[in-house]
Amino acid sequence: MTSDNDDNDSKADDDEETKARKRKERLEQNRISARESRKRKKTMIEELQRTVITLSRENKDLNERNESLRRQLMELGAKYPNIVPLQAIVGQGTAPQQQQEGGGLPSMAGAGLPVGFNPLSWGAPSNNNNQADVGAGDSTNV
Repeated sequence: MTSDNDDNDSKADDDEETKARKRKERLEQNRISARESRKRKKTMIEELQRTVITLSRENKDLNERNESLRRQLMELGAKYPNIVPLQAIVGQGTAPQQQQEGGGLPSMAGAGLPVGFNPLSWGAPSNNNNQADVGAGDSTNV
């Protein structure tokens, strides 16, 4: 009967050793997984930081361009008050009817401008090659 007890003791020792080995393997895999997860998170944060820097620079450039265009439009509004209404420049006093029809911008129809004239597109590449039409009816460009 002592051999049966020895067999049971050795099986119990094997089970404990197996459990301990499996636990150790599981803990090691968990450490590896956690290390990889931290590495992925660090990489993702660095990428987000680069994106923030890039978008911040782009936003700054666009704001500067917007301000420059607004200054140019103000100068044009001062030079040609009948063509470029100051309300459109400063964004005040647009009537509800104008907002519905023109997408929020006052209509420039009847201001003596060529069809398709858009002062906000000056300096931007044109798709229709009508640059000569812009000043065609303007006698001040002599």
